[in-house]
Amino acid sequence: MAIRFYLLMILACVAVPMAAQGTGIDRKVGVGYAHGIGGPMGLSMNYGLGSLAIEAIVGMSRFSYADELIEPRISFATGLGGHFHLLSSRQGALSIGARFNLATGSVSSTDNSGTLSASTREVTQVGFDLPMRVYWFPTHNISIHTEFGIAVFMGADDATLIDAKDGATELMPGGLAIVAFRHSTPIGQLGLTYWW
Repeated sequence: MAIRFYLLMILACVAVPMAAQGTGIDRKVGVGYAHGIGGPMGLSMNYGLGSLAIEAIVGMSRFSYADELIEPRISFATGLGGHFHLLSSRQGALSIGARFNLATGSVSSTDNSGTLSASTREVTQVGFDLPMRVYWFPTHNISIHTEFGIAVFMGADDATLIDAKDGATELMPGGLAIVAFRHSTPIGQLGLTYWW
């Protein structure tokens, strides 16, 4: 069922003729929001080189607790990759790409009873994606996109910052998870970019 939905979405974006807006990204700069399938989400910065869009995603989160003795948790997630536009129409495009993901931040320690301690420790986690992305250009300068594909999550030795879950199964510290075309929403991970 999900495969049919994705194929219908790709066909609609590529084949529906509308007023020409143009999907050329060559030498254009883009800024917006992206949610990568491998975890990073936040501000995205893009640069077009021919049919290739080079993209960087940067996001940050901070968690604090009611107990002021427990240090706040701060983490950063980044992704760097490229999307090659395979198919383009007047208002849409289909791309395949690759992205390297890096997350770093602090995690709270727990004691044997599961109670949070006041100290935190630093953790770094890596992974990579092989996304397929569908773009829709409602205007010449704006693209709305969604992506789906294969994401590889590698858990750090003692904690995880970016989780991969499938029902009750989740990425464990020191583990490896490969998620292929199985994401939480049927429309993938939505994003928006303003190009100039």
